[in-house]
Amino acid sequence: MMKLNFLAFLAFSLMLFASCSKQHACGDLATIKNYTGLDCCGWVIKLQDGKIIEPVNLNSFLSDPEDGQEVYINYHLDTLMGCCMVGDIVKLDCLEEK
Repeated sequence: MMKLNFLAFLAFSLMLFASCSKQHACGDLATIKNYTGLDCCGWVIKLQDGKIIEPVNLNSFLSDPEDGQEVYINYHLDTLMGCCMVGDIVKLDCLEEK
């Protein structure tokens, strides 16, 4: 009985650890994409749910972004209007390379 309780506790602990390890201190996993081929576009960020956002301050975090680069981000919506029009205009609060 005690061995069974220990195994149940161990399994629960591993599940808890695995679920926590998906979160990152800076936020959610996302991918940098180069949209410079589209009119008035540049670097955008593709979120895991497929949504595209247009960061106004990407160069504050990355001096040389690469297409397909995975990063962790936190952001908030910005009131600026963009001409690329592929996603919401955002201001990055945090960005860390994967």
